[in-house]
Amino acid sequence: MSNTDGEVRLSVVLPVYNEIENLTTLHEELVGTLDKIGSPYEIIYVDDGSRDGSTQKLTEIAESDRDTVKAIILRRNFGQTAAISAGIDHARGEIVVLMDADLQ
Repeated sequence: MSNTDGEVRLSVVLPVYNEIENLTTLHEELVGTLDKIGSPYEIIYVDDGSRDGSTQKLTEIAESDRDTVKAIILRRNFGQTAAISAGIDHARGEIVVLMDADLQ
């Protein structure tokens, strides 16, 4: 259930660094799982200075679902901790879940 009314119960924050091969599959699986939960959610991808096309892919994903997905693009690689912090700063959910973007 997306957050079309602006309410968000669950925020999923994913730091991303050079994960272009995984992003489409990751996003599809994540949305499929979150939709089954039935609570309003948002997905926040934080690109940590990727150089492999991840930035463009995340922008496409966010533009395709503006109600549910945010893409935060950092200007350079600041590290995983900074990326997570940026995602948490933008999270609106009552519950924040952290995930890796590497499908592991």
